[in-house]
Amino acid sequence: MLLWLAWPVYGFFAHNGHVPLPPWGWVTIEGEPPAVQHTSDPRFADAADNALSLLADHRESIGAPAISAAILIDGEVVWRAAVGWADIETGQPVTPETRFRIGSTSKAMTATALAQFVATGDIDLDTPISEY
Repeated sequence: MLLWLAWPVYGFFAHNGHVPLPPWGWVTIEGEPPAVQHTSDPRFADAADNALSLLADHRESIGAPAISAAILIDGEVVWRAAVGWADIETGQPVTPETRFRIGSTSKAMTATALAQFVATGDIDLDTPISEY
């Protein structure tokens, strides 16, 4: 029972580098991660290079095999990038077109959208859901 309660605490410290990770279930990723970016407007080239560097740093800091991001202006994609591996075992690099599992991210996005609708008055939390 104590181990079950301590596991999340251990995981926190292990992922932050304060204690070693367990010997099972972890793969050490060797070498420099592949990175790719596409910029639709040359005026954004310097900012794009800076954003790619930040994206690579963030991927490393969270210990993820891959990460991708995009920036849209007025509905047009002006920058998209990806850093890391889509498949570590085969060495396949990630691309901006690679699909990721979203996990529980949709819960936070739904809550944020609901909060914005409440703030603008489009939804009233006291109104029954059947009204919508």
